[in-house]
Amino acid sequence: MRLRVRFEKTGPVRFSSHKDVVRMFQRCFSAVGVPVAYSEGFHPHAKMSFGPPLRTGWEGYDEYLDVYLERPLDGFVERCNASLPGGLRMVAAAEVPTGTPKLSNDICAATYAVRIGGEDASLPCGEAGGEPGGTPHLHPGMRSADRNDGDPAEAEGAPGIVGLSIGAQGTDVRIEYTSTMISGRVVPPEEVVSATVGDPRSFQTPIHVARLAQFVARKGEYLSPISEGAISGLP
Repeated sequence: MRLRVRFEKTGPVRFSSHKDVVRMFQRCFSAVGVPVAYSEGFHPHAKMSFGPPLRTGWEGYDEYLDVYLERPLDGFVERCNASLPGGLRMVAAAEVPTGTPKLSNDICAATYAVRIGGEDASLPCGEAGGEPGGTPHLHPGMRSADRNDGDPAEAEGAPGIVGLSIGAQGTDVRIEYTSTMISGRVVPPEEVVSATVGDPRSFQTPIHVARLAQFVARKGEYLSPISEGAISGLP
């Protein structure tokens, strides 16, 4: 059976690399006794795959991994959370059918939140927001991803913005935007900040980035990779 796991990577563990996170899950599964399936051959390895890697230093509230089990395990999420290090926490798990595309190939968009210290930025005037799939509010120099207009080849070759909003978070400025994802590439937060607030290289403190959500496309809609609609909506 194939389980799709949604997990979070927050706090100090965000400074762990993607390879480190893979090892943490492998050690967790071994410690808990998860019946992970292994590949055949001279060098068998655990059959598990992750969604697009999160850049080291970013937080992730909607991360995914698929793991193949030889048999079901009661209390899978609770058992694993008891063994995982602080900041790495499973949120949910669901069985996905054979033939489901790999996460790295299926995920096509993601939402990010960027927090900028108040000493580095002031809230721009006249901002408006947009939702995934809705009408984006764009700034000069930012690429838009319009699925209906423009050059399809250009849209497929570079990620673009499909929604953006700017607001206050206490004394800080918060930018939230959704970018299409192509081969794991998205519009970088630094580019969004530069086009809306200012050059982040001139800031006194580094920007804080969190990935809030990831999406797959089903019948023209963005859905969570673990949602029933995403799984049952396969062709």
